[in-house]
Amino acid sequence: MNRRDPLSDKIQISLQNLSTNQSTCSIFKVPRVLRSVNSRAYEPEILSIGPYHRGKDDLKMMEEHKMHYLKMFLQRRPGNSLTSYVAAMRGLEERACRYYHQQVSLEKDEFVEMLLLDGCFIVELICKIATFGPQQGDPVTGNISVLSTISHDMLLLENQLPFCALLELFSMAMPNERDPLVDKVSGFFKWMLPGSRLERNNIISSHECKHLLDLVYHNWLLRSPPVLPRESEAKSIKSEFIRSAKELKEAGISIRTSGDALRSAAQCMDGEAEAYVNFQINPPTMLENIQYLAEEIPAFDMDQGYISPVLGSSKG
Repeated sequence: MNRRDPLSDKIQISLQNLSTNQSTCSIFKVPRVLRSVNSRAYEPEILSIGPYHRGKDDLKMMEEHKMHYLKMFLQRRPGNSLTSYVAAMRGLEERACRYYHQQVSLEKDEFVEMLLLDGCFIVELICKIATFGPQQGDPVTGNISVLSTISHDMLLLENQLPFCALLELFSMAMPNERDPLVDKVSGFFKWMLPGSRLERNNIISSHECKHLLDLVYHNWLLRSPPVLPRESEAKSIKSEFIRSAKELKEAGISIRTSGDALRSAAQCMDGEAEAYVNFQINPPTMLENIQYLAEEIPAFDMDQGYISPVLGSSKG
């Protein structure tokens, strides 16, 4: 009879855990080789989502807004109590925790609270924009600078929440909603991206999606090569990029330099800046968003295994 070897048992447990984690792990810390080039590109400016940046002093201002959005979210279906949503997130706690590559240091109740607050904020924000668009007077959706910065923060690799949590909250609060959550998410981020990238027939299903960045990654970078239009058709395609300064002046838009550097989105939310711009450019901050995605997606690619980390360790 073979005697049990404690070392064999220990290694067997490690193998079992590895198998489980590899199948769901999709929210990583940015590899050092990328962070060393431009660390600010991977840090949220005003909004913390998930455990990696939770509790940072410079991101605490948004926590109060998350509570306001939770209150609005709960009003969508009065028959559902706060307790029912907490129970739903508690039921997902173990599964959601496995999405994170780095061990989560939060206590179970704190992790469940994070899933609820961050998840309700994301779902409520996306649904508000889908239904009403930006609303004047709303400190989040009514300020183009703040909304742009929040949208940017929601697509950071280290700033993600498992999509299963968003889907559960959405399904509970809006069970009769005809438009799937992935449609609303794609519509929310479409203004950030150049061209007609997020088309309905390219949207991955809810069950395929791991988190918001994963959805945008698969839908902005088309899964099949795009068919280039004929020259005659290309002329009719409307450009979405910003016009030149000369064309803007000819259209009657005055352009002047700002005396001081533009204030941050956080300062705008505190009411310290009266007017960020006098006209809205659609889509706003296009070039900034292209640069941001160009920096963020390679980090996602590397951790997904699409890019081999030949320059160094992929651990943050």
